[in-house]
Formats: sequence, structure tokens, C-alpha cells
Amino acid sequence: MSARAAVRRTDVLSHAARLFARDGYRATSLALVGANLDVTRQALYYHFKSKDEILGALFEQLMTRLELSMLEVLSDQEIESESRFEYLVRAHVEVTLDNADLVVVLMRERPELERLEWLHAEERRRDYARLFIDAFESGVASGALRPANAWISVNALIAVVNGVCLLAHGEGDRLPASTNVVELLQDLLGAGILDDPALRPATAGSARAGVVAAVGL
Repeated sequence: MSARAAVRRTDVLSHAARLFARDGYRATSLALVGANLDVTRQALYYHFKSKDEILGALFEQLMTRLELSMLEVLSDQEIESESRFEYLVRAHVEVTLDNADLVVVLMRERPELERLEWLHAEERRRDYARLFIDAFESGVASGALRPANAWISVNALIAVVNGVCLLAHGEGDRLPASTNVVELLQDLLGAGILDDPALRPATAGSARAGVVAAVGL
């Protein structure tokens, strides 16, 4: 069997993501990634010539998944414009929690990503946030959302979801989208900015009660 057939690109990325999340980017060598895959470092060179290329591919992987989920919502003609922001929130939460290792790596290794000028990471992040900001401003204009600074609101929302991934990673847990964490976060992040209480999801109250119980208040 050839070295190329012995390891797949997707396997390299998934193992590297776990190792980067656990030990950090600088502390993880290509040799260690190869050892976890039971292949030589040379076998990895069929797909990636350096750790930088792996890190860049991980960023590309997560951003592509996030962007596709956003575009799916934005292209759905059945979603009313005043509800679009809530749907975007749910899509973001689902993809983020389902890719917690990637999120942790890309949050912690932001300086390393910025060093890779060819990746244009900050520009891509801004373009992604702009999808949220535009939907938020449309929601405010329609009266569905509370008037607020869109940039602050959107970036605070993204930071909260990222923070949940960090907390879960610190506890050694994974948060698949199938758990009620998705519904919980959507209720807390979405219902809290709706301007009309009548529009808030019926489950928002139960979600807030769950948080109170969880923190012992």
C-alpha cells in the first residue's frame, strides 16, 4: 500500500484539530500528528507540507461550514426577513458546537492565523460577521429586533457561543448539535433581542429556568 493511500486528508485534519486543541499548535509536531495516524511524517507531505498549511486548512474547513450554513438560511425564501436573524443564530450555534475542537483551535491560535497572510483570515471573519450584521439591521428596521449597535450585538453573540466551546473543552466534554444546548443558546441569545415579547419562542422561559437551576440560583 502506498503512503498516499495510507492516510486521508480528512483524517490528518481531524487528528491535527484534536492535538492542536489539546496541546497547542506550537507544541504539536508533524511527527506527532503522524504518530497518531500511525504513518510517517513523510506520508503527511502528500497532503500538507507544513503545520501552517494544516492550520490554514482547518480555518478554511470551519469557515466554509459556517458560511454554507449562513447561505442556506439566506437563500431560503420561506424564511421571513424579520425572522432571518434568529435562523442565522441557530445555524451558527449548530455548526459551532458540532465543530468544537476546530473552534477552540482557531480561537487560541488567532495570532498564528494572522501570521499566515495568504489566508486572509481577518477579512473572511469580517465578511462572515457582516452577514449577521445585515440581518440584524434588517430585523431592527422591521421592528422585530430591539434597536442596538449591530456590530457589538453580533460580535458579543459570536463570543458567547465560542466561549461555550471553550468551557466544554476545558471539561473534556463534546457538545454535539443533537443536545439541548442548541435550543438553550438560541433561546437566550435570540429571544433576548426580540423587540416584541409576543414573538419570543414559547421555550425561552423554560430555557432561562434551566440556566438558573444549573448555576444554583
